[in-house]
Amino acid sequence: MDIFIIKNSQLPIYEQIIEQIKKQISEGDLEPGSPIPSMRALAKQLRISVITVQRAYDELVKEGFIEKIPAKGSFISENCHVFFEEEMTKKLEQHLHAVIKISRKIDVSINQVHDLLDYFNQGEDIHEGDRS
Repeated sequence: MDIFIIKNSQLPIYEQIIEQIKKQISEGDLEPGSPIPSMRALAKQLRISVITVQRAYDELVKEGFIEKIPAKGSFISENCHVFFEEEMTKKLEQHLHAVIKISRKIDVSINQVHDLLDYFNQGEDIHEGDRS
């Protein structure tokens, strides 16, 4: 598991850990059931506080991405892909809500938005002036 910390990032270190683990899960680099480093080992590797790693791991447990098994360690959850899909669906819903809000402001109908979604779904690039 490769985690890289940017100390001067605006994103807190524990969130950097969370995001990188989720990314590695989504890309298949971390498979369900695979072990992840202990909190102490990861803290030592990253030269950060164990408390910071614990905060990241606790959040990942709460979200269902990892499981802690007493006396055995922490592992990628068998259901991690389900939780990842749920998270992506929530993000999609947020973006679609923003699209609807913007379309109402500029008086674009839902049918026009649907047409644009169909257009983008076909894998074509849209250029200014190409819309009808």
